[in-house]
This record gives sequence, C-alpha cells and structure tokens, in this order.
Amino acid sequence: MSTASDRWIVAAQRIAPVDAILQRVHQMLADTCPELVPHILQREPLGLFGLASGFFYYPIALQLELSGGDESGVFELADGLALGHSYFYCLDRILDDGEVDYPMVLAAPIFLQEYLRIMASLLPQHPSPQSTVQEWHAHYYAMYVSAQIYEWTTKRTLPDITISDLNLLHKKSAPVCLPVRVVLEQQNLQERAPQLEDAFLTYSAGLQLVDDLSDVVADFRNGLSSIPLRLMLRQVLGLRVWPESSEVSPDDVRLLAAEPSLRSLILNLAASYFNEASQKAENAGHPTLAHLSQFRYAWSAEQLI
Repeated sequence: MSTASDRWIVAAQRIAPVDAILQRVHQMLADTCPELVPHILQREPLGLFGLASGFFYYPIALQLELSGGDESGVFELADGLALGHSYFYCLDRILDDGEVDYPMVLAAPIFLQEYLRIMASLLPQHPSPQSTVQEWHAHYYAMYVSAQIYEWTTKRTLPDITISDLNLLHKKSAPVCLPVRVVLEQQNLQERAPQLEDAFLTYSAGLQLVDDLSDVVADFRNGLSSIPLRLMLRQVLGLRVWPESSEVSPDDVRLLAAEPSLRSLILNLAASYFNEASQKAENAGHPTLAHLSQFRYAWSAEQLI
C-alpha cells in the first residue's frame, strides 16, 4: 500500500483506534441501557461493531481527506459507524443465519436510535438534521430491504443468474452511504454525492462477492442462494433445484469452493467491480476510495496466481 494513496486511511486508524472506539461505545450503551451491556460484552466486538470490515474506516478517511486533516467530530463519526453496523449485524444474524440472539434483538433498536442521533448531531449547521438523516436512512434502508427480500424469496432455489442479481449485489451495503452523505454535507459538497455513491456501491459489490465466496458453506447450511453458491451448484454440479442433504453436504461445498475455475470466475468478477470503482472514484476526485478499490483489485489478482 503506497504511503501517498492510503494517507487518510492510516490517519483514520491512528486518530480513532479500535480500543478507544469500543470503550466509548460501551460507555454510551451503559448510559442508555445498562442491563444489556454484560450481554453485549460477551459478543465478539470486531464483528458486532464492524471494526474489521472493509467499510468501517472509509467514511472517517473521507472526512479527513475532504477537510484536509481536520479531526473535529472524528470520534463521534466512528461511534456512529460502530452503532450503525451493530444494528445491521443484528438483522443479518436473524435474516442470514436464522439466529435469534435475544439480547441483540433487544439491543438493535437502541443501536439504531443512537446511530441516527449521532449522524444528525454531526450536522449542527443544517436547518433540519434529524429529518434529513431519517430521510436518508429510509432511502438506503429501502435498498437494503430490496436485497434482503430477494434473498429470502430465492432461499433454497437455484434460479438463473441475471443482470438483476448482479445489480442487487451492492444493495446490502447501501446503508453505509448514509455516513458518507453526512460527511459530504458537513463539507458543503452535496453535489458530489451521486458520483461518490455510485463509485462506493460499485466497490461494495466487489466486496459482497468476495464475502459470499468465503461464506459459501454457511450460506449452504442456511439455504442462501448467493451468486458463488448458485454457480457452484448449477455449473459445477449441474443442479437445477436445491439439493437434499443426502445429495450434497457442507463438506462437499467446502471442497467445491476451492475449485480453481469457480474461484477464478468469482474473483475476476469481483476484480472487475473494484477496477470500475477505482475509475469512478478517480473521475469523481476521491483518491482514497480509488486507492481502496485498487488495493482490493490487486488482492483479487493475487488470489488468481
């Protein structure tokens, strides 16, 4: 990773380190709903709060990039990102894994409430920050819902893969666009939102494919007909209906996931999204996102060697 192009990602990680974010978020939750904190502390924090995801530090890096390194509000933005991710993490555990984690179900509305409150607080000069943030959340949440509904209606089925499937790839990550919009609003750069959002969601589509490839065994167990799993079952095994447990096992899926031609197909598709995202980000004048996309593109290419 070159020093010039990843400058703001490194700065974001230095200014808002993981341990400091966790301490602040845990204290915030203790002040809001102390009964849930012991249960939250038992969860793996990097997964719950998204601190190891491919998205987490980008909005913070974007704020630093656009402000020339101004650290004002960075920790608040990081707090909001952690709480927003935890809300969608709770939904995904139910929707993707069928896992009803009672303390997390109870905590989810608090995560969302505090997330939206923090996002609105980052726009003190805006005439109506709460309603604007709510409006943005509704817009991006609708995109997330469309992806989840499609995923639900195709569970344990093997339909053809179409352009519509590919267009849905980015939508599960659409809620991350809200903090990006907040940062652009802070910097009076609202006119950049459409181009940057397009680039970011293209980057997200590549990440979703890579994640789906790594999750094929869990998705098979849960009946989730992801693109990598569908390609595996349809093209490699020649199936047209979801197999019975006696026909295909999770161990079979694990072996198939390592099949070179399938991995190459998925990683090449992901690489095409990363390359496209890099070009879009460059054209929009956002070098940090262009760098992240190029880094992922290079990583995808290395996996093919």
